[in-house]
Amino acid sequence: MLFLCRWPDGDVSLVSAANKLEVSLALDEVGDPSDVTITRFEGPLSITLCLTDTGELMLAPCDQGDFMYRVHRRAYPALAAVENAIDEERGSQERTPEDFQKVRLAVQQERGGDDDQR
Repeated sequence: MLFLCRWPDGDVSLVSAANKLEVSLALDEVGDPSDVTITRFEGPLSITLCLTDTGELMLAPCDQGDFMYRVHRRAYPALAAVENAIDEERGSQERTPEDFQKVRLAVQQERGGDDDQR
């Protein structure tokens, strides 16, 4: 099973495990999982890694599609609601500075009010 794990700062981990106990054990290698929200994530998972010329692995650009969209919408519901409202209001028009401010505030909310800029 695949689990979507939302850390208090808004970061997300995807973990393949048999149950939530195994998820917690896997997350414990990264940090304290006691405040992580763990939910099952349905759907196919396909990740493609590219080998760079310098010998490093990076996520392939083709993996930015539907899967990332579904993770984004599931992991960040407040941000998704703001983006949906902006899209309904603007349609295909470009976003305004006010729209970007609304998105920034939603991101801050999703991160638990953390002001850091990543």
